[in-house]
Amino acid sequence: MSHNHQLSKKHSIDNILIVLFLILFCVLHIFQNIPSILVNGIIAFTGILCYLVVLLKYKFDNKWIVISFFAAFLMAISIIVNGNASFFEIIWIFSFIGLALLFENSNISSRTLLIIFLFVVGVFAIQAILGIDPQDALNIGSGNNISTFVIFYALLLYIKRYDEGKGIIYWPAILSLVISLWGNGRGGVLSCLVFIVALFLYDCLYNKKYKLSKIIRFAIALMIFIFIVNRFFSQYITIFIQKLDRYGSNSIRTTIWKEYIDGALNNFDNLFLGVNTRDERYRWLSFYAGNTHNAFLMAHAKFGLVGFGYIVCNILKSIIIFLKKNSSFLVVIFIAWFLRSMLDWTGFPGIFDVMFWIFLIRSEKLRKGGN
Repeated sequence: MSHNHQLSKKHSIDNILIVLFLILFCVLHIFQNIPSILVNGIIAFTGILCYLVVLLKYKFDNKWIVISFFAAFLMAISIIVNGNASFFEIIWIFSFIGLALLFENSNISSRTLLIIFLFVVGVFAIQAILGIDPQDALNIGSGNNISTFVIFYALLLYIKRYDEGKGIIYWPAILSLVISLWGNGRGGVLSCLVFIVALFLYDCLYNKKYKLSKIIRFAIALMIFIFIVNRFFSQYITIFIQKLDRYGSNSIRTTIWKEYIDGALNNFDNLFLGVNTRDERYRWLSFYAGNTHNAFLMAHAKFGLVGFGYIVCNILKSIIIFLKKNSSFLVVIFIAWFLRSMLDWTGFPGIFDVMFWIFLIRSEKLRKGGN
């Protein structure tokens, strides 16, 4: 057997695992009447397989093993001290970093990721056209998670297209916006809008050739967006506008964030180990079952100040490296990831953790002079 054939076979196994995880993550969250423990168990197990494959087949920096186990240690402390996490959530740490490591070592194509993205968008679009309430679209979580899902799949697609040297396309981001409008979440809509603008600015500023054609392409994408929304989703636009009229820029999120920050500053234990988010002294935190509606506050709650500090420091370091190493497009990806993470519990732990680990793995490769 030739070396190239062996390499192809090795990567095909990797690609199958990645596709399996991405498909299962979507499908199992949509099918009703499946126990949540089974849904989470199957998805997490698939991610653990990714982690094990990386350990067995690739030579990589052992720091990722150390980091994943240290994160598990910090979460275990949270479980014992404030009860913000469960032992099952520790599995997600290895599952999500496993998928990220396998993604970075595989040769999965943007075409494959495009098909998966269209499948996910198609599933949600069918539900929307059938008139299903977005709050009933997922068997775990609220309609706010819908935008998190489609943005995650879109960002993976954009990263791989960037790796393959392909040009900027707008319609995956615009389709994400359409589905987010149906999901009726202001955070998802805002994140998609900012992402689309960031894509356009990057396309014009960093790819200076054929500026007129870029503007025309962007305009065509917007016209397609308007047509799709008017034809299939107009009632959801009305619902979304009504929601904006009711709430405007006000959101219970800011009240929850203030409650958590006040609690963290209340004493050293809370600051260092995390606030007990189900403590009834925190009215809105406990009312929403400990969901801070902010991924970074969730990181503090579940990993303490040490974990929170690690996340913030490495995010800043990664951005600096991306800018220095002429990988500015990854900053565009980061903007969408960060904004969505600020407005809901998308990670720590959550599916957006995969993007966080990809940022860190990429920045480490770039720092060492790799691609």
